[in-house]
Amino acid sequence: MAKKKRKRRRPDRPVARTGTATAVAEAKPDDRPSARAARKEQARRERERRIKQAKRRQRTRRLVRWGVVVAVAGGIGWFVWSQVQENRQLEERAAAAAARAGIGEVEEPSDEGAGHLQPTDPPPQYGTVPAASGPHAGAPLPAEPKVYDQPVPEVAAVHNLEHGYVLVYYRAEGDGALPEPVLSELEDLVEGEAEVILSPYENLPEGTNIAFAAWTRLQTGQVPADADPDDVALVARAFIDEYRNGAAAPEAEVS
Repeated sequence: MAKKKRKRRRPDRPVARTGTATAVAEAKPDDRPSARAARKEQARRERERRIKQAKRRQRTRRLVRWGVVVAVAGGIGWFVWSQVQENRQLEERAAAAAARAGIGEVEEPSDEGAGHLQPTDPPPQYGTVPAASGPHAGAPLPAEPKVYDQPVPEVAAVHNLEHGYVLVYYRAEGDGALPEPVLSELEDLVEGEAEVILSPYENLPEGTNIAFAAWTRLQTGQVPADADPDDVALVARAFIDEYRNGAAAPEAEVS
């Protein structure tokens, strides 16, 4: 009789264990302590780099600002120095021109006050001819015209002096009158200036045919017939630049 084949018993499959313990995943290489330390070190270096970069930018801005300040100060200093030199040269050239043209030095007469006259008051007797300060009319001469061919009221002209004007007076007629070429040169000069008036003056002292007047400043002379008009114009220019709206005028730059 044949033997019955015995069925082989399959091995039991392992049963998964249950419980509180679980398999711990293997740590990734990037999570190792050495990797974290490297990232921190890299971040620290990046912060330091940015801080140094910001400081460099700050120093650069500071240097630029100081450079601008120094440049501006240097430019201002150079401008002031050049103006002083230019004024000094003008004064020297004007003094030489005045000597050639028969014009004296600038005088500084006393201040005679700045009171206003009433319409019925008689003209005052000024201490200088022409006047360089003193009581005057309530209204000054207008800004235009600048050149007159007839004498202007002196009491009004003195008011202009109070406001910082320069008056250029000249002898128009008779012996010793201001030479025509000189007068023409002065007319051109005054037409191009602000707060300067040119007018004949009837009673200039003997031996005087030109006078430059500002508040408490006076320069007069007798210009000869053969004088160089440019010399007289140079003297006029120096006087105007120095005393127009000068510190002595009580109401300089007041229209």
